[in-house]
Amino acid sequence: MIISIIRFIRERFPLFITIPLASIIFFAPLTSIPGIQSITTGVVSIFMIMLMARLFDDLSDFEIDSLTHPERNLVTGKTKILHVKQFLWFGSVLLLAINAVQISSFLCIIGIQGFYLIYFHTKRRLPLYIQPFLINLLFGFIVVYSMLLSYQFSVSGIVLGLFIWISTIAHDFSHSITAKSDLSEKHQSSIPRINPEKSAIVSLLFFVIAFLLGFVYWIYYGKYLSFITILILNFGYIVFLEYHLIKTPDKKHAHPFYIGGFVFFIAPITGLIVEKIIRIIFK
Repeated sequence: MIISIIRFIRERFPLFITIPLASIIFFAPLTSIPGIQSITTGVVSIFMIMLMARLFDDLSDFEIDSLTHPERNLVTGKTKILHVKQFLWFGSVLLLAINAVQISSFLCIIGIQGFYLIYFHTKRRLPLYIQPFLINLLFGFIVVYSMLLSYQFSVSGIVLGLFIWISTIAHDFSHSITAKSDLSEKHQSSIPRINPEKSAIVSLLFFVIAFLLGFVYWIYYGKYLSFITILILNFGYIVFLEYHLIKTPDKKHAHPFYIGGFVFFIAPITGLIVEKIIRIIFK
C-alpha cells in the first residue's frame, strides 16, 4: 500500500507544493500563532484531507482518465486501486484520531468526510458545471477547520475562506477548458466537457468576485499592504489571460491558468501571513 501511495503522491500530489499549501491555508485565517500541537495537528490534517480528496477524485474519474491520461499510474495499475481504497480508510481513521481531543474540530472533520463521501459517490450524476462549486468547498471547510482547531473563529476568517473558495472555482473553470478541436475525433463524443465559451466567461466572473472579496477583506480586516498589492498585480495578469481565453477558448489558452489561477490567491495569502508574523513580532 505504501509504495502505491508514494507513486501517486510523486505523480499527482507533489510534496514541494502540497505541504506548503497545507501550511498556508492553515495559517491564513489566524490572527495569532497557535501552539505547536495545534500547528502539527492542523497541517497534517489539512494535508491528509487534500490528499484523500485527490485520491477520491482520481478514482471517480478513472474511466475518463483511461481515455485522456492513459499514462497515469492509477490507470496503468502501478498504483493499485485496492491500495488507494485501503489508504482512504486509514486516512479517515487517522484524521478522527488526531482530532479527537478537540470536539469542534473533530465534528468538523466528520462533516468534511461525510460531505465528500456523498459528493464522490454522486459525482457522475451531477452536472459538470456544478462540480467545481462542490469539490472546491473543501478549501472553505479547511479554513473553518483551522479556525475551530485554533480557537480563533472570526468573521474575517470567513471572508478569507470565501475568497479562497471563489478563487478555486474560477481556477477550475478556467484551466479545465477543452475545445472540441483539442480532442481526437473518437473522443469528442465520449469525454464530457463544459461549453468552452461559457466556461471562459464564468471563470472571469468568479475571478472578479474573488478580487472584490479580497478587497473587502483588505478594507475591513487589517489593510495588509502585501495582500492587496499582490492581489492587484495578480488580478491584472488574470484579466490579461482572460482576454485571450475568451477570445480563443481552447486548451492552449487555458493552460496558463493552471499555475496562474492558483497563484492568484495563494501569493496574496502568503504575503498576508508573512506580514501578520512581522506585525506580531514587532507589536
